[in-house]
Amino acid sequence: GAFQELTNPKYKVSEFVQQIYSVGITLLGEYAFVQVKFGELVFDGYEDALLSAAHSELVKDVALAAGVSYFNQSTFIPIPVPDMKKLAFFYQYNNTNDEEYWIDTGKKDVNNLGKVLSWGNLTILPESWYSTPQSRMINGSDSGTFQHPDMKETDRLQIFMSFLCRSLYMDFSHKVDIDGIPIYEFQSPPSVFDTTLEENVGMQYENFERINYVPNWPNCIRNTTADCYNLTIDCRIFENFCHTCCNGSYFNGTYLLPPGLFPVKCYPGHVKQPPFVVFISAPHYAYSPKELVNTVVGLNPKLPEHIPFKYNHEPV
Repeated sequence: GAFQELTNPKYKVSEFVQQIYSVGITLLGEYAFVQVKFGELVFDGYEDALLSAAHSELVKDVALAAGVSYFNQSTFIPIPVPDMKKLAFFYQYNNTNDEEYWIDTGKKDVNNLGKVLSWGNLTILPESWYSTPQSRMINGSDSGTFQHPDMKETDRLQIFMSFLCRSLYMDFSHKVDIDGIPIYEFQSPPSVFDTTLEENVGMQYENFERINYVPNWPNCIRNTTADCYNLTIDCRIFENFCHTCCNGSYFNGTYLLPPGLFPVKCYPGHVKQPPFVVFISAPHYAYSPKELVNTVVGLNPKLPEHIPFKYNHEPV
């Protein structure tokens, strides 16, 4: 639902208050699992019990009369209330309901054609989204719409996708021939979806619920003979998970998620906090270890069929 942030430690909502809201949400008709149509879930939106209550004039009036307020608003809700009447992953998003872009025209350097200079008045994404400068960079164009004309096989295409709230890249994969026209195909590699790599550690899910979602990953053989006080090991990086000075996926009081998925940190296309926790992955967890794939019945990852992003370019 819309108010999973109640459990986020940064809002300091006590367990007692969380329990009260849990009972209240259930009485309002909010359950762990809801059944809605696909169109409602993705674009049209569906009625979320607590979200509807938070926006109701009755709740606002009662809170005003009681003198209760949060975030400069009369409300009983101790977390930011999403500015939306219904809940959906891409509510009212159709590639036009986006933030303002400033892009390079390529006048001074054609190789900069379409490069995003700012999005939503930002030249770098908020620190509250990602913890490292590299993860917060706004790189490249807005998709495959604009890419520099003199593209080579050795190029790495930098792309900023606002509906994913991040930048990513594509590497050359192979040449294809379409009706006699040579085409370069670029693809998003597994590294783009791997938050256990050093380049992506800033995108790791905080997992403030402290649940080990994939308890049989990674399969480390424990050895406690090392003197860890004299070593500097980054235990957020997968290659170090099974180091004697690390504890598998357990780090800083919680559990890191496997490669192949990353959290969406904004409401798609907007510089706003999302009203839900959602992760983006390749289809069928194609870039994830088998331990994660096996947690969902019916998944059947196939590569290259399930490569999530591809871009075909006609060289000139």
